[in-house]
Amino acid sequence: MAISSLLHLACASVLLVSSTMGMPTASVQGNPDWQSALERDTHYTFTDRSASLARAALQDAKSTPQRRAAAWVAIAGAGAVAERARCEDAARNTKAPEQLGAILCLGKLAAGGTATLRDLSKQDGIVGECAWLGLLFHDDLEARRALEEMAADGTSARRAMAEDLLLYRYDQGSSRETPAVRAWLNLREGAARHFGLKDGETWIVRSMRTLVLDPDFVRETVLGAAPRITAQGVKDYLMPEFMTSSARSRFDSAMAVMPVEVSQLVGNGLWLPKDGSEWALLLDAVAQRRVEALTPELLAAARTTPFRLRALELAAYSGDTQASFDGFDTTKMREDAKLALCSAVGAFGAQGAAIAPVALRQFEALGFDADPDVAMAWQVAAMRTGQVKPRVDIERILADGTHPSHMALVQALCRNARDPQCADMLETRHTEAVGREKLDIALALTREGRLTGRATLRARLEEDPPPSGAQAAELVAVLRRGATAEDLAVFGALFPRGDDPVFDTQLSIALAGMASPRIVPVLRAGLWRGSHDISLLAAAQLVEVYGMHFLLDEVAAAPRDADDADLRRVGFAIGTWGGIDAVEQLSRARRNNTGDPALQGAVLGALGARTR
Repeated sequence: MAISSLLHLACASVLLVSSTMGMPTASVQGNPDWQSALERDTHYTFTDRSASLARAALQDAKSTPQRRAAAWVAIAGAGAVAERARCEDAARNTKAPEQLGAILCLGKLAAGGTATLRDLSKQDGIVGECAWLGLLFHDDLEARRALEEMAADGTSARRAMAEDLLLYRYDQGSSRETPAVRAWLNLREGAARHFGLKDGETWIVRSMRTLVLDPDFVRETVLGAAPRITAQGVKDYLMPEFMTSSARSRFDSAMAVMPVEVSQLVGNGLWLPKDGSEWALLLDAVAQRRVEALTPELLAAARTTPFRLRALELAAYSGDTQASFDGFDTTKMREDAKLALCSAVGAFGAQGAAIAPVALRQFEALGFDADPDVAMAWQVAAMRTGQVKPRVDIERILADGTHPSHMALVQALCRNARDPQCADMLETRHTEAVGREKLDIALALTREGRLTGRATLRARLEEDPPPSGAQAAELVAVLRRGATAEDLAVFGALFPRGDDPVFDTQLSIALAGMASPRIVPVLRAGLWRGSHDISLLAAAQLVEVYGMHFLLDEVAAAPRDADDADLRRVGFAIGTWGGIDAVEQLSRARRNNTGDPALQGAVLGALGARTR
């Protein structure tokens, strides 16, 4: 019988088993995440170069097990059958995840190794399942018949596994997620990222091309890196973007560059955060940049919002002596409000304000709250006001990792790490902490400018695979303040991810803030395709790193799709940041063509800069 007929028969038998046993076949269309994973997999290809890069990774003693697993899958994709013997050895003698990659590679190479796969298929768990999938990749008739029998046997413990593997191999449109196939798809994606191609391009090239075409990504990067600009006039172009754009990075940059002006805008009702999320970002930026004393109007306005307790805490650091805790009823508060109240009382206590002892007596019931997070937060507040007993209790609980309130206390100290007393305690605990506790402590300490913890955050980012989403973005956002050459190396190795926009945005801001050449394509996109203000800010960053000649060269070799408005805007940037000297350089380069749009813009920019 022809192979095509056998495959058709196998597929039909699986579907027949599913229907006769009363088990409806789960369609891939019913699981968007699974459907997306299958669709992404169709874009990956591998070449001889992929095999060479993968071999190098396998020979590198520093390669992580995850990277080695992806390397085997890249070798499989490139069809490097010469590696079969080494692959077979790795399949037998390594551990997951490298073992899984080698097993699947062995199946895909289809150049022997079936005896090894059969031996491994006898194991339970993911190793055995991957071995069965490898045999299916190998088109092993004996293995396919064995799986068909398992799928038809209602008493077989491997019935579901057999059915799922057969569906994936012969009818992906009806397939459903299974551990072995998910491992295969994940490793294929990792292999494409490090060694292969996506739609015929390397992962980095394709990802960068996609990112620079995203105006929101470009705007976030340019605004996020604006504080590094030292040229006079940056406020003129940051202010319009701050008031009108939706970029999250604008809050931190505004507090770094123009906190007084933003506070006056808010105090006079000329601009207000549009929702609670923006209020939270704004107040976080005030705290991070330590500009409470420069933003009294902003904090006063915030005290009329649901963030009044957060604003009250920040007012303590500004030296506010008129603050009051009147009107707060803890019996009607949610947990987050109680925690904010504790932090505010503690902040006033740390400043030696007379209001703190009064507040401690007023809300002393919080110290006995049934929620350990609230009770521990209150103990920390009491310690910050100078009480001895709470400090003794805190030191005891902090040293005992098994205490029921230990993690609640750690979180309370992390929330108040701005207090030197709390930070010192966290530094002591960081040495012994493990897992999530150690990471949380490292984040809190690094956020407050302490060196202890930075290595912990870098190590988390260097894991393979690295973290993703909001957690990864937070790690980068915290590390980029006071970043070192070690941090730059980690950020550069991770960027671009290509499939994690939140992570990529923070990496891009960090790299731009450290003048990394990796971000030049992003800044060029802002220069030529951004709004007027984004273009001027991007130009300023390029000039500060590479000099005015960079913009002059840009005009000389403008993009093909640049029109007169684009040239006039970039010319305006040349005049704004370079003055009359830059205008004269541009004039000579443009052969004194008075009708040239770039030269016209440069003259206007230079004249406008004279008014500052």
